[in-house]
Amino acid sequence: MNKILLMLLLTAGMASWSHAQQVPKEVQKMIDGYIQDSTSHFGLKAAQRSLGVDRSLQSTDIQVGKPVEVYNIRESALDTCGDDLPLRELLVPANTWTFAVKAHGKYIYHVDIVKRKDGTWFWGGAGELKPDNWWQKLRKTYPDSSGINPILIDDEGFNYLYFPQKSTHNFFFIKHGNEQFPFAWNTSNSMDSLDDGKILVPRLKQNWKNGQSFRDAYNKKHPGTFNNKSTEGGGK
Repeated sequence: MNKILLMLLLTAGMASWSHAQQVPKEVQKMIDGYIQDSTSHFGLKAAQRSLGVDRSLQSTDIQVGKPVEVYNIRESALDTCGDDLPLRELLVPANTWTFAVKAHGKYIYHVDIVKRKDGTWFWGGAGELKPDNWWQKLRKTYPDSSGINPILIDDEGFNYLYFPQKSTHNFFFIKHGNEQFPFAWNTSNSMDSLDDGKILVPRLKQNWKNGQSFRDAYNKKHPGTFNNKSTEGGGK
């Protein structure tokens, strides 16, 4: 996702996987008031200035979609976990919720809400959406009223949707357009044919192993960058 503001992922302890079914009250309150506060940091006016959103749109033209929770991959476990480990056991909360804004039936940009270390929430970022974005496909297949809501897995540029409500074929890889990405072979453009998450763990492990030399070199210049990455996300 293209961000106006990149979120800082801060270190926390190892966490067992669990999926928050309910949107935190403070987050829901921020979302509920989003449309009315068009001049806020990531409101409609800011999106029109920074994201190329149609300047003729008014607050009465936009709607906010149902938010999804964001998780990260606990990469520190990739060196030792088995290939058959369920991917959900590698997931840790990023302490982020994201929602998309639509106008005239089309999702046009997304906004992120991030949790600080002190437990409060703040507007963490926003980004543009292409016309064929995954929000559009998701809500066409699973409208807000369906009760089926995925979580978004953000793995440093690779994004997946995971549907806890589905027992099999419950992962969907979000294509980013760069055919050189190692997962490009595993893309799907249909919400009706979700990729099976079992094939992802071996690939994640191999990619992590392949990137070790890069991480070692980078750590020499920027000590500690990768030491505790992706244990659990958070705000500043």
